[in-house]
Amino acid sequence: DGCHIITTQGLGCKDKGFHPIQSAIAAGNGSQCGFCTPGWVMNMYALLEKGKTPSAEEIEKHFDGNLCRCTGYRPILSSFGTFAKGGSRCGQHQSIRHPAGMLSHVSQPLHFVDEATGEEWYRPLTLQQYMSVASQTGGKTLRPMCASTADGVAKYVSKPGDTTNGTVYVDISALPELYGMKMDSDGTFFGAAVPMEKVIDFLQSNSAQVPAYKVLASHIKYIACTQIRSVASWAGNVMFTRLHPQFQSDMVTILAAAGATFDVLAQDSKVQSMNITDLLAAKGDILLMSMVIPKIPLGTVFQTFKTAQRHVFAHAFVNFGASIALDSKTGAVKSARLMIAGATQTLLEASGAASALLGR
Repeated sequence: DGCHIITTQGLGCKDKGFHPIQSAIAAGNGSQCGFCTPGWVMNMYALLEKGKTPSAEEIEKHFDGNLCRCTGYRPILSSFGTFAKGGSRCGQHQSIRHPAGMLSHVSQPLHFVDEATGEEWYRPLTLQQYMSVASQTGGKTLRPMCASTADGVAKYVSKPGDTTNGTVYVDISALPELYGMKMDSDGTFFGAAVPMEKVIDFLQSNSAQVPAYKVLASHIKYIACTQIRSVASWAGNVMFTRLHPQFQSDMVTILAAAGATFDVLAQDSKVQSMNITDLLAAKGDILLMSMVIPKIPLGTVFQTFKTAQRHVFAHAFVNFGASIALDSKTGAVKSARLMIAGATQTLLEASGAASALLGR
């Protein structure tokens, strides 16, 4: 269906010759039992496919989702560090050609039914097709999905007796209306299907103009791991919290602190703009279309914090976000927004504390 999977065997093998990444990890004694080696190799390939020459630090941080029980990691990272700036293999990466048929492939709307459970799966290609599916579920639960990475989390927050039988799954990853990133005078726009890794890259690239964006990007890196963030949309994280309010979402907390606004497509086909609190409380089947993160002005103290079991790849115990605007002449607090997740079952705006800061 227009997709192409490359495995470590597709990069290289004994008969056809090894890829430089495979040669590097072998030469550096980065493989002992070998069970985890394909994952390390393919993640390094994905990093180099971005077209940049990474630093040694960027390479190390890229592997927050890879585990090894044998080597202690150092031989692996030392091997891949040779591809960093100034390394002995810098510039030796080789891209693997994709099948020519991918260039001419034309996608088609898809629909499958599981007769045993009553579950249905759709893949619309236009927003009009999505609305047609959403309006004809026959009483079944509608579940839009992009990468469906939340399935790994749902088992921890679902209630006993919850079932997916009769669910209508709609893959929205092919809807062009849900993509796009741009910055204008109002702020920075992100389509709902944009993966978190792309959100991070875009925020970082514009952090010189809006320093608070660097804070947001750094916090999003605490969510899951590189592999998951590369496919999981930011909107999926937000809407999962709407479905399971007890889930302590990093994304919801920091976007609330930043004052982000969201465009939502309602059942009546009208687009409504709302803040995060109204979005989480919205009733009925809605489709999150996009968000705008405002340009947090210079002179505003913007910080976010997370407490968890591990530095990355761990759910938060507590998340906190603060946006405090200061008067340029007196240094007194003009306005404040304080958001906390984890202190209560749902997202909490500390409005009393914010009010107490005014004028100080």
